[in-house]
Amino acid sequence: MTTASALDGTPTVEQRPYFSVFGLDFVGLVVAVLFFAWSLSPSLIPREWLYQGLVSGITSVTGYGIGVLLAYPARRWIGPRLMWWRRRRTARIIAQIVVAVLALITVTGSLLVAANWQNDIRALMGIDDTTSFAYLRTGLVSVAVFAVLLLIGRGLRRVAHGFARFLSARLRIPVPAAHVIAPAVLAVAAVVFVDQVILASTSTAARFVFASDNNSTDPGVAPPHEPERSGSSASASSWDSLGRQGRTFADGGLRADELTELNGAPAREPIRVYAGLQADTSTESQVQSILDELDRTKAWDREILVVSGTTGTGG
Repeated sequence: MTTASALDGTPTVEQRPYFSVFGLDFVGLVVAVLFFAWSLSPSLIPREWLYQGLVSGITSVTGYGIGVLLAYPARRWIGPRLMWWRRRRTARIIAQIVVAVLALITVTGSLLVAANWQNDIRALMGIDDTTSFAYLRTGLVSVAVFAVLLLIGRGLRRVAHGFARFLSARLRIPVPAAHVIAPAVLAVAAVVFVDQVILASTSTAARFVFASDNNSTDPGVAPPHEPERSGSSASASSWDSLGRQGRTFADGGLRADELTELNGAPAREPIRVYAGLQADTSTESQVQSILDELDRTKAWDREILVVSGTTGTGG
């Protein structure tokens, strides 16, 4: 395997990995398949095929990157000395075919097993089952996500190489240092972009999409009359501001008379306070709203105070 390169820094054919499957690094592909199977392990709540596809695609491309990094030292310092292996073209082709077939079997088998796991979870939660064939769509979504993220990663690598050449040629930074600084700067920029742009816009879009569902109310749920509960006439948090899950929480739970009958002793009215996203858009305002409700209801005088955070964006 030669080490020649083009004048513009673009890798030549001789520089490409001498052992790949479908143009993908062999070790990276093996680790990606293992990560894909790992991502299909049972979850606490059921996962729809589309969501699972996104999760598996991101997990797979992460595994691919880890595999490439692990293989790099061996390929750089050990591979060039194994001239006898690289000359056995027939053996490499057979190995590529075997790996491709095993990868396909592993992916398909993992999806079928995962479908059964998901159905077990759905049965425990009283949700309709999904068919194994329908769950195979997860694989298609995963492949698409994997391909897109891999192309983005390779594009960023080219940008990093170009930036490194710029630092070396224009700013006279030593080549080794430039190839360390460029990826580091690009990684920081990518993290900031994902956190401040993509995640922020995704959260805003999700709120918009699910706004109508959040404004609905579950059957049998009504504004409480007890002043100890958010959403009542005595509360500063209006009933409409609590959101669907907040209204269910505020009206839920046993009342004082029910607790008295259950325990056989007089019971105080339970306090249930909630801060909804609709009225309190920031975490700070949600916390302050909760504190105000606790002060109003004199919750600090109770022996037990339970504080819980939601799994979504409510308070």
